[in-house]
Amino acid sequence: MERPGPIVVVLDAGDLARMKERFGDFDLIAAEGKKRAIMRRERSRAVSQSPSTEQAAPAHPYRVFATRAGLGVAVVAVLLWRYDARPIFRILSRERPTYFAAVVLLYVAGQAMCAYRWQRLAALLKVNGRYGEFLA
Repeated sequence: MERPGPIVVVLDAGDLARMKERFGDFDLIAAEGKKRAIMRRERSRAVSQSPSTEQAAPAHPYRVFATRAGLGVAVVAVLLWRYDARPIFRILSRERPTYFAAVVLLYVAGQAMCAYRWQRLAALLKVNGRYGEFLA
């Protein structure tokens, strides 16, 4: 973000909300719900960042993932502890495994297609990246 001229960034929408002050004024080019956003802005040499932004250290991605996963497991554990889990397990035991596998496969295929679309859109804006970067 230090170079002058146009800047195009592809990032998760949550990161955009967290880093909005750092980016300043920008044009939102595209957004996919609450998942990803592509933005563009002009930056001149005269614009400098605020001191509070420069000192803030970004969160480590694995620490953020571990925190989210831990909170998710904790919420499920509290719900299972608070409410009787037997009816839930009884309902889940009646489900057909083939339908469940088909739904999971359909979800993964949708995510893969979505990542491909974002990669193509970013390529139109001269933002090149590997497919795995868009699959996150």
